[in-house]
Amino acid sequence: MPAWWRRLLSRRLWSAAVAFLLAFFVGAPFNFLDPHWFRFTVLPLFGVGKSGNIWKDWGPMGGGPFGESMGGRMAHWATVIFGGRALGVVLASAACLGLVWLVVRHRRQDIVLLACALTFWVLPTMLWSTYEPWLLNGLYPFLCLSAAVLACEGLAALARFRISGFDRQSAISNPSRRVGVAIATVVGLLALQSAIGVVRLNRLLSLPDTRTLACRWVEANLPPGSAVLLDGHGPKLSACPESLEGALARARELEGKTPFTHHITRYYEYRMRAARNPSYYVHEINHIWWRQNSSTDGLVALERPEDTDVGNPVRLWGVKPLAEYLRNGCQYAVLCSADYAKFLSARGRERFPKTSQFYEDVFSQGQLLHEEAARPGQSRGPTVRVYRLPGNTERGSRKAE
Repeated sequence: MPAWWRRLLSRRLWSAAVAFLLAFFVGAPFNFLDPHWFRFTVLPLFGVGKSGNIWKDWGPMGGGPFGESMGGRMAHWATVIFGGRALGVVLASAACLGLVWLVVRHRRQDIVLLACALTFWVLPTMLWSTYEPWLLNGLYPFLCLSAAVLACEGLAALARFRISGFDRQSAISNPSRRVGVAIATVVGLLALQSAIGVVRLNRLLSLPDTRTLACRWVEANLPPGSAVLLDGHGPKLSACPESLEGALARARELEGKTPFTHHITRYYEYRMRAARNPSYYVHEINHIWWRQNSSTDGLVALERPEDTDVGNPVRLWGVKPLAEYLRNGCQYAVLCSADYAKFLSARGRERFPKTSQFYEDVFSQGQLLHEEAARPGQSRGPTVRVYRLPGNTERGSRKAE
C-alpha cells in the first residue's frame, strides 16, 4: 500500500475527526434543546427514526443509488465552496490543494485542520441534499488556514533550492526577507478575489433597499387603514392593532409550546404598541417554503412537529384564491419577487400550482400602481410590485384569515 494511502487511512486522522464530531454535538446546546431536530436529523445517521437508514440513500433528503447520490452531494459541496458567496475559485482551489498537502505531510499539528475540514464535509453532505453557503461558515476558516499553510510552506520549501545560505530546517522556520515578501504576495493574491467580493458586497449593502423605497411609496400613496395583501418578504408596512388581534390571541394560546413561541405573546404586544401612522390592515402571505410541494387551497395552521420546528405556528400559512381575499375586502396587494419569482418558475408551477395561480390572478386582474426594481448604483434588492385589486372600494372589516 502506498505511503500516502496509509497516511490517509491513519487511525490518528480518523480518530481526530470522530473526536471533533462528538465535541461539535456536545458543545452545541441546540442539539439537545431541540429534540425534534435531534430525532429527524441526528438519529437517522444511525438508521433510527422516521427517515430510515441514512446509509441507504446517503441522507434523509437524498435518493437513488448510493454512489449517484453521494456524487451529486459532493458536486454540490464543491459548487458551494467554489462559488462567489463562499471562497471563490482561487482561494477554494488553494484550500483544496492545501488539504492534500496536509494529508501528504501528515504531521501531528495538521490533524486538527484535517479533522475539522473532514467533519464539515461529512455533515452537510449527509444531512442535506442542498444547502446555502452560510451553513458552512464553520468550515471556511480551516480551508483558509489550509491554503495559507500551502502557500507558506510551499514557498519556503522552494526557497531551499533557490536561495543560498538556507539549510533544510531553517528554510521553513526562518525564511529570508525575500521569501517573506513572496509569501505575503501569494497570500494577498489568494485573498484578492474574496476581498474584492467583500468590497462589492459592502458597497451594495450601503445602497437603499427596494423594499424600503416601496414602503415609502406605499405610505405616501395608499390611504391609511387600507386592507393590504403583503408578501412575507415584502416591505415592512406598519400593521394596525386591529389586524394583529387574531395573531395575538393565537400567540397567547401557543405561548411556549414550540421553538418559535417562546415570548411570542410579548412580540405581538410590542408590534401593536409600535404601530406607526400610517398603518394598514395587513394580511401577510406566508409560504411553507420548506415543503417539497403543496396543492392545498386556503390558509393552514402549522401543527406537525416538522413544521412548527421551522415556521411560526402563530401565523397562518399558504394562500387562498384571489376571489376569497376580495370577498374579505382586500384592496391592494404588495408583492415581492423574492416570493413570487420561485412560484412562477416552471418548477414552482409544477410543485405549487395553487400558489402560482394566485400570483397569476393578481398580475392579470390587478392594476399595477407602482414597481420598485433595483437600479445599478442606486438601489438593491428584489422587485416590489403594488397592485390595486378589483372589486373593492371600501376597506373590509373581516380578517383574511
